[in-house]
Amino acid sequence: MTRNTANSMAAVEDAVAAAAPGINVPNVTISVMDSFIPTILEVSADDIDTKFPHKVLTKIEGQPTCAGFFKLLEEIYQNALTSKSPFR
Repeated sequence: MTRNTANSMAAVEDAVAAAAPGINVPNVTISVMDSFIPTILEVSADDIDTKFPHKVLTKIEGQPTCAGFFKLLEEIYQNALTSKSPFR
């Protein structure tokens, strides 16, 4: 059991003891199979693309500059923020 799991279990036991004094909380074991595994819905590329505020990213012409790079990076971030994911 990891430290975070042990701390979480201790917090649950403390909360139960505070809510219902005199009730003994049994030891609980947690397996890997108890983890939440998110599912990804079927989404097409067109569904994702329609949400993008920047359909075409700004092209850096000639010698790249910091300002040009950061503008491109901001456009990429804005596009990425339009798609929700359980893995953020």
